[in-house]
Amino acid sequence: MTAAAPSSDAPKAPAELARALTAWAKGHGPMETAIDALVEEATVLARRDVQAILVRTDSAGERFCDWVGMATRLYHVRMTAPERAFLTLVMSLASPPYEVHLGRALADLDEDRARVVFKAMRRAARARTGG
Repeated sequence: MTAAAPSSDAPKAPAELARALTAWAKGHGPMETAIDALVEEATVLARRDVQAILVRTDSAGERFCDWVGMATRLYHVRMTAPERAFLTLVMSLASPPYEVHLGRALADLDEDRARVVFKAMRRAARARTGG
């Protein structure tokens, strides 16, 4: 693990946004797991530039994550290696067609984000196996 973990005084995702995305993903397996990881880690989702490439609002006013759009714009946003690794792993949980080099992404994660990702992977595995 390379870079430092997010500091405890780092900005947190706005509670309203976290609630909206959690409600949107509820009951949608891998998507719910990915949103839970974003909300738990909180600092990446708090970034306005990340919100701009990830969060969309539909015609009914419901917020949702545009994983495909995020994948196409991810490298247009300046971020640390641990932030980018975290987002690529979360995207791969939410959108299985999104492929990620697991070894490289894990090597770039800091300890706190690795904990969040491993927890999400366990949830996803349990959901797929019924355990």
